[in-house]
Parts: sequence; C-alpha cells; structure tokens
Amino acid sequence: MKKSIFAIILVLCVVIVGLSMINNASFNKDKQYKDALEAQRDSLLNKQIESQDSLFFEIKLLDSMSNECNNNISLIQDYLQHSKNETDKILKLQKQKLRKSK
Repeated sequence: MKKSIFAIILVLCVVIVGLSMINNASFNKDKQYKDALEAQRDSLLNKQIESQDSLFFEIKLLDSMSNECNNNISLIQDYLQHSKNETDKILKLQKQKLRKSK
C-alpha cells in the first residue's frame, strides 16, 4: 500500500513537472515572439524616423534653392529695369541730338 501511494505521488510529481516544462516552453515561445515583434516595431520606427529626417533635409534644401532662385530673379529684374532706364536715357539724348541737328 505504501509503495502504491509512493508510486502515485511519484507519477503525480512527474506529471506536474512535465506540465510545468510544457508550460515553460510555451511561455518562452510567446516571449520570444513578443520580443521579435518589438524588435521589428523598433526597427520600423527607426526607419520611419530616418525617412522623416531625410525628407526634412530635402525640404530644407529645396527651400534654400527656391530662395536662391527668387534672389536671382530679383537681381535679374533689377538689372533689366536698370538697363531699360539707361536705354530710355540714351534714346532721349539721341532725340535731343537729332532735334539739334535739324
């Protein structure tokens, strides 16, 4: 009788230990899966941040180029206005000379 009780207790211990090992293995797989998902999420966030930084750099570069073009356009307009004024002065002088020569 004592041997059968001891055997039953031993079998129950073996079953409990076996179930614990299975549960532990399942827990470890779940933890590894969650850790892998978290690593992927972090990787995606880092890539997103890098992409945003790259876009911000490109926006700043394009803004700089746009400002430079606007400055160049302004300089060209000033030059054209100055040339027009000089041309008008030259025409007036030529008209005056033509009148005097008549």
